[in-house]
Amino acid sequence: MKIQQFKIGDIITRIQRTSITGDSSYIGEKIILVNIANNCIYYLLPDCKYLDVSEVRNVKLKDWEDGWDYYTEPSTLLNYNFLDAIDFKIIENYVRMKKLKNLDNVR
Repeated sequence: MKIQQFKIGDIITRIQRTSITGDSSYIGEKIILVNIANNCIYYLLPDCKYLDVSEVRNVKLKDWEDGWDYYTEPSTLLNYNFLDAIDFKIIENYVRMKKLKNLDNVR
């Protein structure tokens, strides 16, 4: 997706390298879109200490315009759709391994 398709405050990530330089920075990382201005994309990383101008970073729009998507929290990936899609044997083996691990902790 193009960066212009997102709104200020969206939590996004890179999903592909930049088309011009091939830079793979920020692929899979959580980024907060601050704004698009001055032919730049302005953003914050979620671990910033202060909501301050000094924390705002930017990249050139022409190099980084394409290759964005909404960020998905990894903890949400193991959901019912995932469980429905995998083979029952995998679930069975997982449960068996958990039981064995719990037995080892009891001993």
